[in-house]
Amino acid sequence: MSEESSTPTSASGVSLLALNMGLPANELVVNSKPTDKIVSALESSECQRLWVRGPGGVGRSTLGYDSIERLSGRTDGFLGALRVECWPGLRIEQVLWSIGEFLKQLGIELLYRVLHEQTTLATKMRLLLQIVRDHRVWIWLDDFENIEV
Repeated sequence: MSEESSTPTSASGVSLLALNMGLPANELVVNSKPTDKIVSALESSECQRLWVRGPGGVGRSTLGYDSIERLSGRTDGFLGALRVECWPGLRIEQVLWSIGEFLKQLGIELLYRVLHEQTTLATKMRLLLQIVRDHRVWIWLDDFENIEV
């Protein structure tokens, strides 16, 4: 089993953690090392975006579940985590509604209110990114590549 990881820097200078999981489809991730990396990244105030890449069947969703489980019940300002299952044909607006409902439950109602207004998709996305920067929440878009605009 091979795993490559890198910590590139975004254009804004914010650290990004990318885990490349170039594993054969029949070989699952069974050790805790990738989960440890994800949890460490999410605990860091410097990491605002995390990409876990790899072909289907290598354990990306399992890593997400394991990481959420390890972060649940925290009392250090981490507000919560949401998994949005992205199936083929899912529209970005549906994703935003799911995220807006989740954030509203956490007491962060701004996105939910804006979704009811006639604003551009770009405005809604900017607002979402600002909320994620300002609050310790994890929004996990599982199979992100399936989302349609």
